[in-house]
Amino acid sequence: MKCSLLTAVSAAILLAACSQTAVPGRIIAPQDVVSYDALNLLTPLTPGQSTRLASSPWGNNINVVLLQKYRAATGFDCMRLKLDSQTALACQTPDNLWVAEPTYIQ
Repeated sequence: MKCSLLTAVSAAILLAACSQTAVPGRIIAPQDVVSYDALNLLTPLTPGQSTRLASSPWGNNINVVLLQKYRAATGFDCMRLKLDSQTALACQTPDNLWVAEPTYIQ
């Protein structure tokens, strides 16, 4: 019983730690912010649709295909994108900005 309670409390603490919505002290570089114009082109897309962005954190005059829209564990919306030569990720921040996030798995 004592072991089960300890396991349950440990799991609850772990889940609470993972549900934070902001990264304290995170500094967003201006070049990582998805512009309002680019966001207006990306937002209405459904998976499989594409658009060309005149400027973006991933380059200029780049073709972008929306692969997936989802809500991240942070509670904020994200978009997984296919670029001309790579995949990319853009997520909303607590400040309602959209930023290019590093991708670790291709």
